[in-house]
Amino acid sequence: MSYREISHLLEISLNTVKDTILKEDQEVKERKGRGRYPKTTKSQDDPMVEEALSNRNTSYSEIANKVAPKVSAMTVRRRLAQKHLKKWLAQERVHLDEDLAQERLEWALAHRNWTRKMWRRKAMWGDEVAVERGGGKRRKWVFRYPKEKWNKDCVEPTARRGERGISQMMTGFFYGQTHGLFLPVFPDPTSAKGRVTGKSIIDVYDQYDFLGIWEDI
Repeated sequence: MSYREISHLLEISLNTVKDTILKEDQEVKERKGRGRYPKTTKSQDDPMVEEALSNRNTSYSEIANKVAPKVSAMTVRRRLAQKHLKKWLAQERVHLDEDLAQERLEWALAHRNWTRKMWRRKAMWGDEVAVERGGGKRRKWVFRYPKEKWNKDCVEPTARRGERGISQMMTGFFYGQTHGLFLPVFPDPTSAKGRVTGKSIIDVYDQYDFLGIWEDI
């Protein structure tokens, strides 16, 4: 709109319209003049991201020395944060080669239709389900985006340190060298954290007459 159109629309004088607009333009120019020029350019910002993603274990200082030697590591950190890229503590996960991954897949497919009764029988007869334990070495920090938590390039592979059976809570009774029936106690699905509760044990007692079994021994 022209100055005259604004004056007519708002019913104010033409000079008031001109003075107000010119004053606002001057204030905008002054505000823009107060800011500092960015310490890095787009031609440096993009290589920073590329360097962080190509070598996720690198540091902010190393990126600064390689891409923009005249800026600080803090500046590099701010630029990468603007791209939602920062250092995260790598998640530990047992290293899976192709053969082991295939074995796990085959095991999962073979047991996907098992019922609770089948798993209970497996636990009662002492069959072991092997799981791997992670190593105790210190984890590393890696560059990644928030959604890349389990990306294979962002995890810290841990060495396999043998295998152990799954821990299983049991309930039963014994007296001296005499013992009765021992049964597995499974987690309570209604509990907040899905752990074994008093209800889990009561469910076992409701299914088996422990007192009668003991009297028959």
